[in-house]
Amino acid sequence: MKTLKNKNGFTLIELLAVIVVLAIVTVLATTTLLPLMNKAVKKSFIDEANAAKTTAGDIMTLISLDSFKKSTDATAGDFQESDTKVCISVKEMAKQGLFDKDMEYFEGDSPEYEGKVIVTKDDGNTNNYKYKVIMHNGDYMINTDKKIADENVFDYKEDSTVYSCTGTDVGNE
Repeated sequence: MKTLKNKNGFTLIELLAVIVVLAIVTVLATTTLLPLMNKAVKKSFIDEANAAKTTAGDIMTLISLDSFKKSTDATAGDFQESDTKVCISVKEMAKQGLFDKDMEYFEGDSPEYEGKVIVTKDDGNTNNYKYKVIMHNGDYMINTDKKIADENVFDYKEDSTVYSCTGTDVGNE
């Protein structure tokens, strides 16, 4: 009786064991990484909302509202102003290169990124402003006049929130 001395390859049992181990590792990695990825996307959106708020503050104080208005060809949906309020869309900030987002995010029938900052002049003092940020990125939305943090971010769903500047945003109250 001859015996094989050179045994090449793997048995079916060995291959199945490797596949099962790989499947278990993949499931564990996925369940660990997905929440971390979602948290990073949420944190990034919070940073973008804070950047929009800061940019609106820069427009009001550093750039000057008059020079911003002169450089804009915005429609009423992107910029509006009254005696006490100013509404600046994130799209208009991006169009002028003040907000770091490509214009492709804002275009189309249902843009995946919309938002605005409503700036209200503080009573009696023309140098103090209050800022309200209303934004969404398709996954999350923010609608707050407070400091933007995790508790101000909600899952995005289509609702009646208006993300562009409209006649109802600006006016004397």
